[in-house]
Amino acid sequence: YQARCGVGCPEPVVAPAVAAPIAAQRVAALGDSLVRGDTSHLPPEDQESGKFDRGNYPLELGTLLDCEVANFGSSGASVIDDGRQYIKKNEYQQAIAWRPDVVVVLLGVNDAKEGTEGNEFRRRQFLDGYAQILQTFVDDFQDLRAIYVVPPFSIIASCCDIQLDLVNEDVLPAVAEVVAEVPDDFPVPVRLVDLVPIWQEETGCGDAV
Repeated sequence: YQARCGVGCPEPVVAPAVAAPIAAQRVAALGDSLVRGDTSHLPPEDQESGKFDRGNYPLELGTLLDCEVANFGSSGASVIDDGRQYIKKNEYQQAIAWRPDVVVVLLGVNDAKEGTEGNEFRRRQFLDGYAQILQTFVDDFQDLRAIYVVPPFSIIASCCDIQLDLVNEDVLPAVAEVVAEVPDDFPVPVRLVDLVPIWQEETGCGDAV
């Protein structure tokens, strides 16, 4: 688990209120290492012992929704198409083959890494990249009925060359803007599920943001 709130960080919080709107049989959790988590969903030979303390939110989500939830998180995946874009990852191809009817996507922190064009947030590229990802979901998932977009948890500690200010000040509002820009005639509903306020209230990890 990578909320980066420091040593002793509580387990991730999943809002029970999220369960009600989703009527699904097969939910695919898509995204980066925040989704991939502790790797406990992988075959034993592929699990990484150094990540066993991270938690695995798709497992919790499956319990809350009382349906099948599969974890297709890919470490290092990004929104911007710079060679790491999520839809070019092997895990995404696995998700297509699994044929979910609902997807929950959490991306963005890897688009705020140091060394990217003067360490500045590429807002327009981010918005366009996320729009491309959403359209690709519609094109590739044959049984898709809804997309839920989750902003990453606000970050208050450094990790993996990710810039705190870009995540908290730029990525989080940009994710909300992506959903707001989805056209009314988009083939499936696209909804924002913002767990950041709940995360901050339940853990206190957002007090320093």
